[in-house]
Amino acid sequence: MGVNTIPGAGVVSDPSVYADPTAVVIPYCPGIVKTTLGLFMFGGASLMLTNASLTNTQGLILEHFIHLGPEGANIFYAMLALASGAMVMYCLFYAVPALLSPRHIVLRRDGITLPKLGIANQHMNFARKDIKGFTVTVCRGYRFLKIQTISGTFTVNPTWLSDPGELDRIMQWLQGR
Repeated sequence: MGVNTIPGAGVVSDPSVYADPTAVVIPYCPGIVKTTLGLFMFGGASLMLTNASLTNTQGLILEHFIHLGPEGANIFYAMLALASGAMVMYCLFYAVPALLSPRHIVLRRDGITLPKLGIANQHMNFARKDIKGFTVTVCRGYRFLKIQTISGTFTVNPTWLSDPGELDRIMQWLQGR
């Protein structure tokens, strides 16, 4: 089968439709352990901080540098509870659906298939000529790959790859384009 080479418009739900026999299919999803731990950790923190915000009567002293009265401490605890709640929402509405719907990065001779952002299980096909370039950013020991296409930038999160060597494989494919 041919590859959809309409610039940036090749949205498909199953990347194998366009895969040739030499294609490399790389699973791309968050780890279930990290997602579960994040859900429980931030959920517990949100509950604990909400309780602290509602029951605090003494205030808060941080490292003998910042002194907050009871009202200031309640606001501080409430903001931390909201931030933890936002992380719970991220886990529930983005990471968990990403676990349940298979996503892939497919490397083909004539193009690449990248998962579309969001919770939909869709992929974007790009011909080699539709890729403008790529950059690698190192943050806390993790390498993040940013692929610039005619439709925008796609960031490959290395923690979503099953094998750390897969990031090198994607970069080699991009260098050979």
